[in-house]
Amino acid sequence: MNSKKSLIIIIITTLLGGISYLTFNPSEIIKKPSRDKNYFELFKTSAEHGNTVVPYHVGLMYYHGDGTTQNYQKAFEWVKKSAEQGNAQAQHNLSFMYYHGKGTSKNYQKAFESFKKLAEQGEADAQYSLGLMYYHGKGTPKNMQKAFKWYKQAAEQGNTKAQYNLGATYYFGEGTTKNYQKAYTHFLIYDYLEKEKHTANKYLNKLEQKLTPKAIINAQNEADKIIQGFK
Repeated sequence: MNSKKSLIIIIITTLLGGISYLTFNPSEIIKKPSRDKNYFELFKTSAEHGNTVVPYHVGLMYYHGDGTTQNYQKAFEWVKKSAEQGNAQAQHNLSFMYYHGKGTSKNYQKAFESFKKLAEQGEADAQYSLGLMYYHGKGTPKNMQKAFKWYKQAAEQGNTKAQYNLGATYYFGEGTTKNYQKAYTHFLIYDYLEKEKHTANKYLNKLEQKLTPKAIINAQNEADKIIQGFK
């Protein structure tokens, strides 16, 4: 497909309230550049003639009213169709549509099941999202140990937000044994990957008051080692 016809999605997350964990943003979940009606008709015709890749993009265009009238119900139908055909991006965004009730009834259990399926296939963003659902008890009983498990798996694959939440679980001892050195390591990794945001600075400063100079050096060395593994 011509690169001009590519559609870009960005799953947006943010900090909620005073809780020091990154979590779902209840606002718009998908953003992409504008396309005109000709693109919509091209994609829709191709999808109706059996193309298994395009249905997802048709769903995004319905979602945004991009080249057509905005229609969340139709967006959901097309994204669901693409997800059933095995499109991983569609499966992930279908989970968010269930979670936020966009084009369908809000259904945390289906969102959980969809994230879990992707997470078990090794999809890092889904692993992070599954960790959030276990942490907050959405669609499944609250389980800090499983939240920690999925944050850790996502972080090991380089998921930036999972680094922060993994650092927080070590800092507070939620779902795992409290470990300030490991918390410092993962906050450092998050701070490096996020570049200019420096969200973790307040925790890094607090941890520097709790750790010995040797522990700080060890944590820094471990962070450097992990970061190099992502390159």
